Amino acid sequence: MTSKTALRGVVERMLQQFSGFEHRIMAVRGENVALTWSRWSDVSGNQAACYHTYELDDDGHLARNDRSADDLRASLEQLYGMVAAVRSWFPALRWLSPTLLVARLDREGTGPDGERYSWVRILVISYRDGLLASIGEFDADDDAAAFAYASEMP
Repeated sequence: MTSKTALRGVVERMLQQFSGFEHRIMAVRGENVALTWSRWSDVSGNQAACYHTYELDDDGHLARNDRSADDLRASLEQLYGMVAAVRSWFPALRWLSPTLLVARLDREGTGPDGERYSWVRILVISYRDGLLASIGEFDADDDAAAFAYASEMP
């Protein structure tokens, strides 16, 4: 995709076809690499699931979204050493433009000894030329700051 119009069309078709969205961060390596998993589903039980890997550059922009098998294995081993299970989802999101959205990210995890963890964050996500360009992260109770930040984005 090379235009905002193309991205908007893709998102509109996606929302027409799928009604359930799950996204999990499977592993994080360092400050700028993440392995994620997503599943999209509809009311008839159809599903699309896949793994995604992302690496951000020093400016927080997407540098590449593929990793080697060794990187994948190392990321998964690191995750499994920290938690036994992680679940992430977006209970609310609002598209402010075809390339900018504000979303609430809820995450729950279970440690190896059964301890339970939960996180809630607000994300401001922008896209450029159909690709992830940046993610701003805010405390759950700071939605005013997230929307103010989003209003200053180009």
